[in-house]
Amino acid sequence: MKQLTEFELEIIHAVVVLQELHDKPELSASVLKECNLSEIDCNELDDYEKDNLRIINKEYLVNLKGL
Repeated sequence: MKQLTEFELEIIHAVVVLQELHDKPELSASVLKECNLSEIDCNELDDYEKDNLRIINKEYLVNLKGL
């Protein structure tokens, strides 16, 4: 899998904050899909980010790997 760019990592961070602070997994999933980040490898992310992405991944038709 390709390495995420700095810009893509910032989008992921924004999605994680959106989920953590506002509990909006459906909106977070929409952002990931719109930015073509719904099937990324999350191995390089930290546990805080992975925990929030698991919530999104579970129910909203995204296919994040490495969680």
